[in-house]
Amino acid sequence: CLIKRSNAFSEAAPDANVRESMLAIWKKRILDALSQARGKSDQAAAMRGVSRATLWRKEREFGIND
Repeated sequence: CLIKRSNAFSEAAPDANVRESMLAIWKKRILDALSQARGKSDQAAAMRGVSRATLWRKEREFGIND
């Protein structure tokens, strides 16, 4: 029973690392798009293939434009 529990904990860390990596990639892509669009959020959203609302939520999540 202890072996199963230790395996469960060791498997959780890679998932957290993957999530952190994905968030870092999202943030970089948003920043790159905003830079290319010269800060125009509607154009940056179109470049990323997301709605303006989605881009806005991600900007808030990552603390961009605070």
